[in-house]
Amino acid sequence: MDHNSLVGALEAAQQGLIEPVLVGPEARIRAAADHEQLGLEGIEIVDCPHSHAAAETACQLIREARAEALMKGDLGTSELLGAVVHKTHGIRTERRLSHVFVFDIPNYHKPW
Repeated sequence: MDHNSLVGALEAAQQGLIEPVLVGPEARIRAAADHEQLGLEGIEIVDCPHSHAAAETACQLIREARAEALMKGDLGTSELLGAVVHKTHGIRTERRLSHVFVFDIPNYHKPW
């Protein structure tokens, strides 16, 4: 798990914006949190062997209404979107799919 994904999810949880469910190799998630000196108390972790399985599992959580949104972590965009649009076990609907990529650059006057 990469720094920005983990910190973003945990900060959003601290601000009461989300209740994160971290999906991926649990040992890697915990190692990243330890490395960044971040606590995972009260955070649900769904253990998966690799990123492809994590993308599929995250979509399954959405289908089961155990999660309401996906946030890309340390996996390729194509892996995540491939799972999202999969014909039989993805989460696509008849509605248009949106994918947003946002940069927040401290020295720039607005998000980019």
